[in-house]
Amino acid sequence: MSSSTGLRLSLLLNAVLVLALGWTWRPQPSGQTSEASLRPQSDLPEARVASGPGVEPAVTRPELARFDTEDVDWSRFSTGDWALYRDQLLACGCPRATVREIIEPLVNRHFAGRFRAWAGDISTHFWERFCPPAKERKEAWQEELDRAESEYRTVLDQLFPGDRAGWANVPASSPDPRVSFLPPNLARQVEAAEANRNELVREANETQSEPQFRAELIQQAEAAFETEFARILSPEQLAEWKARTSNGAQWVASLVGVDLSPTELAEIARLKHTELSSRTPAAEAAANEHIKTLLGSERFAAFERAQDNVYGELVVLSERTGLPEGGRNALWRTQRDFKAQAEKVAADSALTFIERSGELKRLRAEQEAAVGELLLAHPGAFEAWRRQQADRLESVFSPPAVDPVKDWLKQP
Repeated sequence: MSSSTGLRLSLLLNAVLVLALGWTWRPQPSGQTSEASLRPQSDLPEARVASGPGVEPAVTRPELARFDTEDVDWSRFSTGDWALYRDQLLACGCPRATVREIIEPLVNRHFAGRFRAWAGDISTHFWERFCPPAKERKEAWQEELDRAESEYRTVLDQLFPGDRAGWANVPASSPDPRVSFLPPNLARQVEAAEANRNELVREANETQSEPQFRAELIQQAEAAFETEFARILSPEQLAEWKARTSNGAQWVASLVGVDLSPTELAEIARLKHTELSSRTPAAEAAANEHIKTLLGSERFAAFERAQDNVYGELVVLSERTGLPEGGRNALWRTQRDFKAQAEKVAADSALTFIERSGELKRLRAEQEAAVGELLLAHPGAFEAWRRQQADRLESVFSPPAVDPVKDWLKQP
């Protein structure tokens, strides 16, 4: 055998020996993979609610024996029952605080889902909330929300007696109907932008003593807020959000004595928002013309009447005394006409103080006589009207303060 052949044979035998030793000394596994670790971990179903307070149970089953390691996947004990899930975790040695941290988010998610469903329903009927037929619906919503919040607290109280101080806030309590019409991701962005704007305004108010600098910072925060909204929302979404959050919505909703459909109310709220933002006579005239076209002449007259505070007071009076709508409208027109005459007399610089006082006293007596005739068929209504309108009557028919010297010079 040649030397080269012997060398190759020696190297081959050495390689085989190394492989054999490596196989003999390989690391041994510490144990077999458990069947539970191979199973997909399921989340806790959210349809079942704990029915009573739990106590830490004794270990009565071998599979619930306490673990010596902290590296345990506690979610594999999920059973579909919050109370049973809690008891199994406690029996296996999971600390009570950790048990609450595991289960409480599941409870929160269950109730948050219910709140989101209601928010969607409220969003669908947002403008109907301000119309008389929706009053019962709104009350039903509030009752259901109150019931759910009470149930939420009861569930946590039963699951973790005595741990009330550690509870989280009620999840998604009082859904915000201003943003509930938006997809969830956009609603969160809107809320985040609002929170950021509010924080900047708060900082400006707290840190800037100079009014000019404070106003500039607030203006910058508002501008950034508007820019961000224009970026994340479509023009239609932005218009709807502004209508829902504007003073126009609350203003239109406060009107009494005029029936508006949800569509009309939403459109008028948008128009009033534009008018209030512009604060110009031209914007007010344009808004009123659009509203008149929308409602028609007769209903527009009712709309204008509903904006008068006096009419709102007379609506309350008619509800108490049984005065029909026709009588209420006639009463309002009477007061309006006499008020116009009183203002004309009060502004007449050709009259002396004594003359003005006498003329205003006469007009007040005539108005009370006219109102008494209108309310004659409703016993007690006239006295109720005088009590309700006492301060207003005094204001309308009292002569304005005058300069006594100038008043004396006018006398012959």
